[in-house]
Amino acid sequence: VSTSANISGEPTAQNYRDIAPEILEAVDYVCWTRRQEHKPHTPSSIIKLTKDGRVTIIRK
Repeated sequence: VSTSANISGEPTAQNYRDIAPEILEAVDYVCWTRRQEHKPHTPSSIIKLTKDGRVTIIRK
């Protein structure tokens, strides 16, 4: 599972049409939902939680 569809170091795709063709061709499945949307979306936040309760923000 991924929260973004971009090649490391490249900008995050803001919508379906921004996803690089090499990513779409390399994955096993691409969901059909929301392919027609063209408005930009904010990437999700990623945090790391450790067993001892520490929180690390990976991406805001």
